[in-house]
Amino acid sequence: MDDGNSAPTINKYIRSLRAFFNFLCSNGYLTENPIESVDKLAEEKRVLRTLSRDQVTALLDEPNRSTPAGYRNYVFLLLILNTGIRLEEALSFGVEDIYWQERVIKVFGKGSKERYIHAEKLVDRFAVIKQRSRFVFKRLPFVICNGNST
Repeated sequence: MDDGNSAPTINKYIRSLRAFFNFLCSNGYLTENPIESVDKLAEEKRVLRTLSRDQVTALLDEPNRSTPAGYRNYVFLLLILNTGIRLEEALSFGVEDIYWQERVIKVFGKGSKERYIHAEKLVDRFAVIKQRSRFVFKRLPFVICNGNST
């Protein structure tokens, strides 16, 4: 780590080299993986900062829920806060990905992995959005609006 590389960066290099040498071994270029005995470095575990109750309240008070776009943005914030869904996942699902009776949402996570998010209370709110306005609920249903709800 003299070069200033962090433990996660060095571990990434070790994983890459291990995979490359495994490939060479499996294709008969080498008989033994020289990286196999190299251990990964210990990585620091970080505690994620969370929003305070006041910050969450201020965030949820921001959208104008009397407009279709404002209500959509409010439900978007609830979705992220209540489920822990990643932003990219929240932006990528459409109405066809909501399973109304099962009360789950199909999202595509990191590496295009499909997963289901349980959103029991939120599914009813999505139904309200769907009823209120067809133009608001397209493939990318959530776009955070500016202060004018546009």
